[in-house]
Amino acid sequence: MKKLFLIPAMFTAFAVQAQITLNQSDFAVAGDTVYMATDNSVTGLAVGNASATAQTWNFTSLTIDAFDTLLFVNPAAAPGGADFPNANVALITGSAATFFNNTASGAAVLGNGGGFGGFAFSAPYNPPFNLLTYPTGLGTTINQNYSFDVTEYIGIDTTVNVPLVGNITIQLDSLRLKRLGQVDIDFDAFGTMQLPIGNYPALRCLNTQTNNDTTFAYLLQPVSIPVLGINLVAGWNVITNDIAASISIIAPGIFLGNTTGIVVEKSYDWFANNGDYRIVSVVLDPANNNPQRAEFKSDPIFLSTPASALLPNVNVYPNPSSEWISLQGVPEGFAGTLHIVDMNGKTVYQTVYNGQSLISVSALANGMYSVRLANTAGQLVYADKIQVVK
Repeated sequence: MKKLFLIPAMFTAFAVQAQITLNQSDFAVAGDTVYMATDNSVTGLAVGNASATAQTWNFTSLTIDAFDTLLFVNPAAAPGGADFPNANVALITGSAATFFNNTASGAAVLGNGGGFGGFAFSAPYNPPFNLLTYPTGLGTTINQNYSFDVTEYIGIDTTVNVPLVGNITIQLDSLRLKRLGQVDIDFDAFGTMQLPIGNYPALRCLNTQTNNDTTFAYLLQPVSIPVLGINLVAGWNVITNDIAASISIIAPGIFLGNTTGIVVEKSYDWFANNGDYRIVSVVLDPANNNPQRAEFKSDPIFLSTPASALLPNVNVYPNPSSEWISLQGVPEGFAGTLHIVDMNGKTVYQTVYNGQSLISVSALANGMYSVRLANTAGQLVYADKIQVVK
C-alpha cells in the first residue's frame, strides 16, 4: 500500500542562538503553490547531527531529476472533499488529496481522499491527530497514532491469458484498506539551510512513520494459479505483497506498493518561516539513516528547459547586484511586463517593460530572486535568477 498521508510543514523564523517557534500563520492556506524538485542521487549528503547549537547545511549542489507542483486548495474542490467537512485546506498530490484542519492551537491531519492504485477512496483518520501543537520549536517531540479502515467498491471483471495455464477470470468486487500508523517527530536541530535558490533560517525534525498495513480483496469467484502461488477463494482474502506481485504479472495496476506488512519510513525535514510547506525533505534508509533522495524547494526557472528559451540571448547584468539591473539582448521594440519574484513566490516588483535600460533593485532585501519577462499576451518569454547583495 502506498504511503497515504503526507506530513504537512510548519514554519518559523530563527534568530541566531534563539529557538524557532511555529504558529498557525506559517502553514499553507488555500491558493498557495509550492514548487519542489527531487534529486535521486544524494549519497554522502551531509545532514548533520541533532544539536542545540546552530549549524549550516550546504545543499547548494542538489540537482533536479524531477519537478513537482504542490497545490493547496479549498477542501470542497479536492477529491473526496465532501468526506472531510472539518478541513480548512487540502494538499493535492497527483490524483489524491490530504486534508488538514489548521487552527490557532495546532495543525491536524484528517485523512486522505481521491485515488489509490487507480481506484477512488476516502480514508478519514480515526482519530485525526495534531501534527503540531502551536507554538512548537527546537526540542518539541510529537508521538501519535492514527488509523483508517475503509472498504471501496472496485468492480473489476476481466479475463487474462496466463501462459501454460489458459484464460483466468478475475472478478474483484471490493478492496478493504486497513492501516495502523504511528508518527514520531523530533525537532532536533536548527541553523541555515543553503539551497540552489537561496539561504533559509531553518528548523529540522526527524520524521519516522511506522505503518502496519493490510489489504483485503473480495472476489466473486476463486482465482487459482498454482504456478504463480495464487490460490484465492470466493469472498474476502488477505492480499500479501507476494500475491500482489504475482497478480501484477498478469493484471498490472490492480495492486500497487505495499499491501500487507509493516513498513518504516524515515526522513529529515526542514521548515522555514513563511515557507508554506517543508523546504527540504531528505528520505532516509530506515536501516542505517543514510540519505536516499532529497526533495527541496525550487522554482520553475531551474527546470532543464528554461522559460528563457523564447528569448535565448537575454542576460541580466550585473548579477549579483546592489542598486540596479539591466536586461541585455532584448529585441528592439519588445513590449511586455517585467516581474521580480522572491523565493516564496511573492511578486516584489512589477512594471511595464518597453526596453528601459535600468531597473532599480535598491529597495529589495538581500537574497535570491527571479526576474521574469512576459510579452503583451501574458506568455513568459524569459526567466532567470538574480542575487541582491548590499
